[in-house]
Amino acid sequence: MQFKLRSVNTKIWDDPFVEELKSEEKLLFIYLLTNPLTNMLGIYEISVKRIAYDTGLTEERVNKSLKVFQSLSKVYYRENYIILPNFLKNQNLNTNMQKGALNLFKELPKWLKDSIIDKPLKAFESLRNAMLNMNMNMNMNMNMNMNNEKEKEKEKKEDDIIQIVFPFDSEEFLKWWNLWKEYKSKEYKFKYKSHISEQAALKKLSELSRTNEEIAIAIIFQSMSNGWAGLFELKQPLTQSPQARAAQRDKAGKQFAKTYGK
Repeated sequence: MQFKLRSVNTKIWDDPFVEELKSEEKLLFIYLLTNPLTNMLGIYEISVKRIAYDTGLTEERVNKSLKVFQSLSKVYYRENYIILPNFLKNQNLNTNMQKGALNLFKELPKWLKDSIIDKPLKAFESLRNAMLNMNMNMNMNMNMNMNNEKEKEKEKKEDDIIQIVFPFDSEEFLKWWNLWKEYKSKEYKFKYKSHISEQAALKKLSELSRTNEEIAIAIIFQSMSNGWAGLFELKQPLTQSPQARAAQRDKAGKQFAKTYGK
């Protein structure tokens, strides 16, 4: 059997209504709030026979107490349905719980739903208002989620339209840039979130290298060799001959490709 958690505010014992109840009535009222058939809506089907069996009260005592509760607009018993008109307003329900409560309401008999919403009795005003507020909150959350999804879709479409413009279009630079992205992904679990963020990184690299392709590749090589997370201005000037630098890059590139290549 699956058990459900029910919370009852300790202030209930300071409620003048509860203070005036007889001991048997107090037992019954707490039972109606916490028995296994209760739900998030505060409206559920239960027989007087079941109530009497669970509480140890006689069916006559149960019926009399229910009439007392109804006279005070605290509990209603209609065609085997317990209705707690103030239940919802005293609950702190999250969005999923509100959705669950609304689904429970939809499953109620038509005559009962009509008495609460379409042809409300004055005694059910508190319950009706709580239902309407909950439904409004659900619609607001749904609209917000739809707007967020639309905004994300719009950003995605805009991102897809943008094409990466590389500061250098040689195969050598593209090889090193892709190695840099794989290195960032594997070492730092980082990926550029969009074309815009990648383009900003390429712009920074171009500025650091003063639009010099060889320096730009050397900056990438410098960061990867030192295990750095970012790109920084070259610390040591290029002093070797172009041939020696090319050979060093080629050797390092092959090693990095084995480690970080796809």
